[in-house]
Amino acid sequence: GSVLGLCFPGLFLQQLATYCFLSPKYLLATTSWGSVSKIVRIDTATGGVVPIQNVFDKEQTTRTASEDIQSDTLLCVNPKKGVVACTSSPGKIPSVWSVPASRLLGDEEEIVLRSGQEAMLSSVSAPIAASKFSSVPLSPKLDFECDVQVLLDQDLPQVEGFEAGSIPVQTILLIPKEATNPPPLVVIPHGGPHSVSLTAFAPSTAFLCGHGGYAVALVNYRGSTGFGQKGVSCLPTRIGSLDVRDVLAATMEIKSSGLVDPNRIGICGGSHGGFLTAHLTSQYPEVFRA
Repeated sequence: GSVLGLCFPGLFLQQLATYCFLSPKYLLATTSWGSVSKIVRIDTATGGVVPIQNVFDKEQTTRTASEDIQSDTLLCVNPKKGVVACTSSPGKIPSVWSVPASRLLGDEEEIVLRSGQEAMLSSVSAPIAASKFSSVPLSPKLDFECDVQVLLDQDLPQVEGFEAGSIPVQTILLIPKEATNPPPLVVIPHGGPHSVSLTAFAPSTAFLCGHGGYAVALVNYRGSTGFGQKGVSCLPTRIGSLDVRDVLAATMEIKSSGLVDPNRIGICGGSHGGFLTAHLTSQYPEVFRA
């Protein structure tokens, strides 16, 4: 299978669940698959990997674009009682769901679960009061569009001594729906540098876009995890050139799209993201105004 046009890039795990075995043959794990967090079933005998997809609309027979970019995270596995996981996206707060373990033991090339058609339980997160003396806060305002933009070899700047191969640069782009004029853009490159921005719900970016009215671009430059070993290995010895040019290329692509105000683009980040912020604001002050 593929996710956003990217074939399986290998396993990029932060850690395995405390108990991750579905059966003596299979284990479950959460892995970065490009900019998306996916639950996969791994055959311990053959090494075969099968992605697991949760679809919430019981009438739906095919995946929608929004489901292609949703992120799933494994929480726990009990071979007798079932599997618990959660699903979210930049504009959708996490939903916790469970499914019997037997449902994940089939021979499909991709396991698609449909809430309402299966023996599944689901629960949507909601705000709670901080104490008995506090009121319940309002639910977050999530009225914005989300997309993942992809730059391929022909769209990317070339760096001397490096053959790009087939490593894409993916950018998670959030755009406010209610904007009467093109909104200002905040570019946020992740730290690491061997890390990745995912399409899971993040309160900070949801607030910035949903309440603040800013467009937000989370750039996964070459060197990010989740894009294969070659994608990770290409950045060392090219830090400060490859990553800087990738973030600039992703920004210029969005700037030329007409979706954002080209004269109000800012950038921020922490750790390696702060390093890139310093490079880009000093080298390209005509692009990044803050």
